[in-house]
Amino acid sequence: MPLAVILLLAAPLAFGAVLLGTMSYLRMGDRVGLHAEANARSMHVGRVPTSGGLIVLAVGLVLWFAISSIPPNVAPVVLAVILLTGISWADDAIDLPPVWRFGVQVVAAALGVSAIQSVGLVFGGLLPQWLDAVIAVLALVWFVNLFNFMDGIDGIAGVEAITILLGYTVLCCLDASSWDTSTEPLVILSVVLAGGLCGFLFWNWHPARIFMGDVGAIPIGFLCGVLLFDLAARQSLASAMILPLYFAVDATWTLIKRAANGEPVWEAHRSHLYQRAARGAGRHDDVVQLVTALNAGLFCLAIVALWWPIVGFICAVALLAYVMFLLEDLAGSQPEKL
Repeated sequence: MPLAVILLLAAPLAFGAVLLGTMSYLRMGDRVGLHAEANARSMHVGRVPTSGGLIVLAVGLVLWFAISSIPPNVAPVVLAVILLTGISWADDAIDLPPVWRFGVQVVAAALGVSAIQSVGLVFGGLLPQWLDAVIAVLALVWFVNLFNFMDGIDGIAGVEAITILLGYTVLCCLDASSWDTSTEPLVILSVVLAGGLCGFLFWNWHPARIFMGDVGAIPIGFLCGVLLFDLAARQSLASAMILPLYFAVDATWTLIKRAANGEPVWEAHRSHLYQRAARGAGRHDDVVQLVTALNAGLFCLAIVALWWPIVGFICAVALLAYVMFLLEDLAGSQPEKL
């Protein structure tokens, strides 16, 4: 069956399965699952079911295995997802020590990078292979955590993941010369996950009726990171840096400021720019819509960067700076209402 037909069938199937699966999960209520309680650091009111990202992940992987042949060089990614899902589920349930989570994340990142380096070096041969691998592992661990940190208001992580997944798909399809045996399965995975996340957003949009949870954000963030690194090794480092630019800058800058102020960087907080903007606006969706518009622009500039990497990246930074200015203005525009 042609790839285009597979993708056209798989995406709506994943959407429907996650939409109905999440509805069933919510109807079962307190009999299953975990709940997030509101506290001084949260951005919601009341008691909300969490760990809904597990439904997205389960549907995505089942469909992926059903319709795609997984090549041996992608097998380490599957193992890494299993490890991350297990440790994240345990962390959602009993709040594990950070060192346990970090150790599993390093192992998972090493597995992911080993799969990527079967395609090429992440940093385009600028570094020796061993140094490329070390930096890529550390960067992937950081990306997994920053994705989880940025899952702090309704809908924002889903929008970011969909941007990355669809960006990977389109960029791969625009340059078929970079394809190998692992490309088609990864493109199918990205489309299936994007379709599932669209179904999840129906329930996760403000006011959210369910949250993604660590068990969703950590493995989904890992898969997005692996696809970005694969994009960098296969096609364009600039494009791979542009797609997640807002998440990377907001998370990194906020954590640097917290570290400089002597605040624990591993503890939950609500001092990210998007969180401050949501408190200022009194709504989550106003901020997520602005981030969605930014991501649409970054998506287009990632395509530009395939042919003109410097131009694409400079324009992406300029666009990001403008939107962050708007978010900063929004953060101080009104008293907190959340």
